[in-house]
Amino acid sequence: MINETIEKIFELSNKKIYISNMLYNSLKIDKKYDNNTIFIDDSRSASFSAFGKSKIEKKPSILVIDENECFSIYTSLTEAYYQETPMIILLISKNDFSDFWNFCVTKKIIINDINDIKKLDEIDFNKIYGPIVIRINEKQNNYNRKMKDFLDNNIELSKYKDVNFYINDLSIEEKDNVKILNQLYGVISAFLGFSIYGDGKDILITTKRKLLLDLNVLNSRYINQNFKIIVINENNNNNNVKEWIVDNKIVYIMSPRINNQLI
Repeated sequence: MINETIEKIFELSNKKIYISNMLYNSLKIDKKYDNNTIFIDDSRSASFSAFGKSKIEKKPSILVIDENECFSIYTSLTEAYYQETPMIILLISKNDFSDFWNFCVTKKIIINDINDIKKLDEIDFNKIYGPIVIRINEKQNNYNRKMKDFLDNNIELSKYKDVNFYINDLSIEEKDNVKILNQLYGVISAFLGFSIYGDGKDILITTKRKLLLDLNVLNSRYINQNFKIIVINENNNNNNVKEWIVDNKIVYIMSPRINNQLI
């Protein structure tokens, strides 16, 4: 239902669609729409990018988020509402968020099943004067397949009985030495708290996107030799964090043979 709705929006609007990278690995966008699709690491940045594009062109841009990112876009939606800037928010969520949306949207459409997608025909894309929310009544699983594949192919977690792995991904099974950090923001900060008083046996496995969202924590004077993280470049992008890490006097190791580095 998610991808069918996006297809319909492309068909009706032919506009730019801004998608949070939180959904990068779970949405299947047809390659013919590559030129119209923009993935942005942070939902707040994505929402303001869509808002700016809409304001300049006076035509709606489309933002795709899930319920975990809902409250991060409130500021941009408020700006769009009071400036009567056309925006379309495609929200993937089982939750209604009625109290939240009532203050900053001009119209709400709920997609409960595949037949409801025809409701989008009601939208005149040339006559939108503020944010419109299209809520797909569906739970989105933001499981990172690349994370699981990486672990399966590179690290035998069960092999390291004396190491506690902290992983920010719900697709990974929690075991004796594998702990799940179930949070969207502040993953690196949370792990830093564990490492300060730890015994050096804790390792965080996260993605470059999560590191970029919490990059300032590397300035912390509390980082010590117990602070150990493995960063996966999930989207194969060119964001280089090596200089930032090295400048903060943190040892940087890049190796395809991670098992050897853990021994």
